[in-house]
Amino acid sequence: MSLRVSTNGSLLSRPAVLELLTGRPPVEITVSVYGASRAAAAAVTGHPQAQELTERGVRAAVAAGVAVAVRIVVTAVNAGEVVLMREAARTWGVPVTVYTQMSPGLHGDTAPLDLQAPGTHGRSPMRGACDAGTASLHVDPAGRAHLCKAARSQGVDLVGRGAGALEELRALAAWTWAGGAGPGGLCPPMSALYRAEASASAGMAAERNKP
Repeated sequence: MSLRVSTNGSLLSRPAVLELLTGRPPVEITVSVYGASRAAAAAVTGHPQAQELTERGVRAAVAAGVAVAVRIVVTAVNAGEVVLMREAARTWGVPVTVYTQMSPGLHGDTAPLDLQAPGTHGRSPMRGACDAGTASLHVDPAGRAHLCKAARSQGVDLVGRGAGALEELRALAAWTWAGGAGPGGLCPPMSALYRAEASASAGMAAERNKP
């Protein structure tokens, strides 16, 4: 099994975390960066120390020999700092990619879409075959395994039940797709998020238009 970790990097500088990552190194650790300045990172994440914690974590991981890559998440708030974020990643000595495609929140809320940077396009639900729940899966910080990051309404307790619970995840994957993909074979979880987002937007519009 290949393990890939996505994180904001805020805990990477903790000795216990570094010990775990060096003793059982994942294939990949991707750290999301939300701003070069303290103000931009705080505006996106809601945490006043997000920028400092991320930088400290990346530097500590690199110093410990942990392979880290940075993903710059471009939003309307930090779009003017992309060059600075790239430069920061260069000084940290890590590879960097730039990500601009926002999608609805995990419960269909519109907040992420509201942060879409001008001139960029939001993420569209994928079409066609998907290996979520069979060849790949997502594990949240609580140790629950889900089909993917977009499908967290159901899952299995991987920590409490062990690897045997993954067979239940396979069955859940088959049930999810059997329930019907969206038009043109759209990904069911992402389609559901967009439907929830559209419903929420329509509800807010109706509320605003009340006499």
